[in-house]
Amino acid sequence: MQYVFVLGGWDGLSCRSDVALYSPDGAPAGHLAPNARSMLSPRDALASAFVDHELVALGGHDGTNYLASCEIYTASTPGKGRFTTWTPLPAMSTTRAFHGAAHIKRTVAVFGGQ
Repeated sequence: MQYVFVLGGWDGLSCRSDVALYSPDGAPAGHLAPNARSMLSPRDALASAFVDHELVALGGHDGTNYLASCEIYTASTPGKGRFTTWTPLPAMSTTRAFHGAAHIKRTVAVFGGQ
């Protein structure tokens, strides 16, 4: 089964740290299954990249400040089950929100934004 991860966002009152999964395989259209663990930090306008079964969340905005912080989620660990935990990564050298990210040869490139 494949998933689309839906990370954080803004609910009109505050930034969110939730992670929901959309399953295009067999689930009703638009069904969100909030069974993944929440990110460590609430984030809106973040970028993300998927690298070898790990999901990286980069920067964003927490409702007050632009963020440089990053975190990683192991989406599939052999022998450990799926959807384990978020772990902090070293921060980016500058804060960014409304930016993009791409996985290129085991490196995550971050570009644009404010």
